[in-house]
Amino acid sequence: MKTNGLPCILTSFAPTGDSPLRHSVNKAYAEAVAQTDGVLCMLASTPPAAQIPSFLGQFDGLLLPGGSDIEPIQYGQRVTHSVKMCRERDSLERTLLASALKERMPVLAICRGMQLLNVHFGGTLWQDVLKERPDQELNHDCHDQPGRNFIAHEVTINAGTGLRGIIGVPKVRVNSLHHQGINQLGNGLTVSAVAPDGLVEGVEVPDYPFVLGVQWHPEEIISERAPYALFKAFIRASWEYRQANR
Repeated sequence: MKTNGLPCILTSFAPTGDSPLRHSVNKAYAEAVAQTDGVLCMLASTPPAAQIPSFLGQFDGLLLPGGSDIEPIQYGQRVTHSVKMCRERDSLERTLLASALKERMPVLAICRGMQLLNVHFGGTLWQDVLKERPDQELNHDCHDQPGRNFIAHEVTINAGTGLRGIIGVPKVRVNSLHHQGINQLGNGLTVSAVAPDGLVEGVEVPDYPFVLGVQWHPEEIISERAPYALFKAFIRASWEYRQANR
C-alpha cells in the first residue's frame, strides 16, 4: 500500500449511532496517527475470515479503538449490564488480533480495544464498573463532561513495563470514557497501569515487540507529552515492522 513511506495502520469500524448501515471511526484516531507520522486506514466491512491474514499483510500495525461493549458471551457470561453491542465487530476484531499476534505485528488497543485484548487472552470484564464495584467511588465514565479530553483521574504506571519505558514517568493524568473494565486478567498479560481504585488501566504482552493496551483515550489528549509518546512509540514499532517484512 502506497503511503509515501509512512507506516500504514489498520483500524476496524464502529457502527454509527443505531444504524447498521453506517460505519465510522473517530477523527481523533486518524489525527493522532498522522501527528506521529503514520497513516490510518479504516476497515469499513468484514472480509471473509480466510482472507484476513493476507489482507492484514498490507498493513504495518493494528489499532483496536474504543466503542461499544463486547458481547459477554465472548468471556463466558450472560448480559447483565452491557448495553450497545456488535457481534460482527467482536468477531472481526478478534480475528484481526489473532492474525496480528501470529505475525508479531504491533498492536495498540484503546479502551474497548484493551478490553478485547484481555478477553482474547481469556480474561473477563466488569460489565459495569460502578454497579459491580459499589465500594469504589471513582467515576470512570465521564461522558457527561464538556469534552472527551476532560482529565478525570491519575494512573500509576508500573515500573519495569513497556508502558513505563515509553512514558518515562510513574504517574500520568488521563481522561476516562468507559463504564466497563478488566475484571480477571487474561493469561499471559502484564498489568502496566492502574487507577487509584485498583482498576486496571494498562496491559501489555511482554513477549511481543509491541502489544499494548490502555483504558483511557490518548488520541483525545495527543497534545500532551505522554499520549504523544505512546502513539509515537506505536508508529515507530510499526515502521520497524514494515522494514523487517517488506
